[in-house]
Amino acid sequence: MPDLPGGTIALLFTDIEDFTRHCSENEAGALASLRRHDALVRRWCKALQMADTGHSYLVLF
Repeated sequence: MPDLPGGTIALLFTDIEDFTRHCSENEAGALASLRRHDALVRRWCKALQMADTGHSYLVLF
């Protein structure tokens, strides 16, 4: 595991609201949203990923 950042840190929590319901109504669309969400988090948060719960992230940077 990489070293934790020092000094001032920021915490970010992301979540796809009602993801489970969206999956039951339109699984393909929900999974497309999940791929887009993951790509955005990875692209814009060059950070230490602390937790991934499937459709949300807890990030420290």
